[in-house]
Amino acid sequence: MSGFVTAFVVATMLAAPMAPAPAVTPTEDAAPAPAPDPAIERQRRGATAMVVTGGTTMAVGGAALLFVALPARALYLRSLEEAQDAQWVTEREAPARLARDRHELMLISAATGASLLAVGTVILAVGSKRRQRLRSERAATFSMAPAIGRGQWGAAASVRF
Repeated sequence: MSGFVTAFVVATMLAAPMAPAPAVTPTEDAAPAPAPDPAIERQRRGATAMVVTGGTTMAVGGAALLFVALPARALYLRSLEEAQDAQWVTEREAPARLARDRHELMLISAATGASLLAVGTVILAVGSKRRQRLRSERAATFSMAPAIGRGQWGAAASVRF
């Protein structure tokens, strides 16, 4: 029964030619977008580059912490246990040296990862702030704000040009 229904549907679709879709004509003339200012475009590209650089630096720092510092700590703790076990069996210096080397690796990778993570966060925040500032309204060049301080009341005006 379902084969008959499928054949009927296919036959009716093939028998009747499909009408072409009507052409869509714009009702209003779209005005071309004004050409962007080259200085603003350069600033926008710089802000985007800062966001990308900050994100990448944060990712590298996080990866260094996660994939280098944490395993190095686990290896360091294992080396300490091996040094404790080996103090009665073999020479004591080799396992202790291995533990010190792994401890140095852990400290260096943790410091590197944390600093890259911090620097990446700052770069990302500055780039995001710049990008947000560029996306805000650019037409306002004059602004006023209240100025309240020690022994003074007034207004502060700033002009951007």
